[in-house]
Amino acid sequence: MAFATIDMTKGITGTIPVANGGTGLASGTTGQFLKFTGTTTLASAADNGKVGQVIQNVITSGNTASTTTTFIATSHEVVITPSATSSNIFLMFSFQQGTQTNNRYPRWRLYRDIGGAGYSHLTNGVDGQPHEQGGTYKASASGQITGPCNLQFYDDPATTSACTYKVYMSLQDTTGTVNIYGASDMYGYATAMEVLA
Repeated sequence: MAFATIDMTKGITGTIPVANGGTGLASGTTGQFLKFTGTTTLASAADNGKVGQVIQNVITSGNTASTTTTFIATSHEVVITPSATSSNIFLMFSFQQGTQTNNRYPRWRLYRDIGGAGYSHLTNGVDGQPHEQGGTYKASASGQITGPCNLQFYDDPATTSACTYKVYMSLQDTTGTVNIYGASDMYGYATAMEVLA
């Protein structure tokens, strides 16, 4: 039987007889085999989409109240150092929050600091506006209203420097008080996953 060798670094060597007596690679003939040697680079793509590392910060203290429409930093943060500039970071924040004022709710934005250069808000990737979500709304109820809040974001920091991701909050109107909690009976969780590319 005839063999041709395909070396992935050099190409095809050898010949394979075909039914009409010529040489080449023919389909539909019997007794002909291709033998592969060497390695391919296909395996290098096998890690795409895999989780490289997971960092979770449990927030056990640091209740924050806001009475302004200006976004202020909270204690809810997580720090992760990507292993490659091509990696993406999937963020998940889970915490308790609420409002003390009727017809008011908290607003949430995620901010990022790379290597101590300063915080800037993450944009939504659709129209370049800040990624923003609203929290619990209180309508004509007595007392304070609290409830869970979950924030998620998929970021592309393009760096191997330490990235600190932090929740910022504000009041959506000019008067009132809204809160985010981090306490022994109301833990918050800040999680960052590196997604390999």
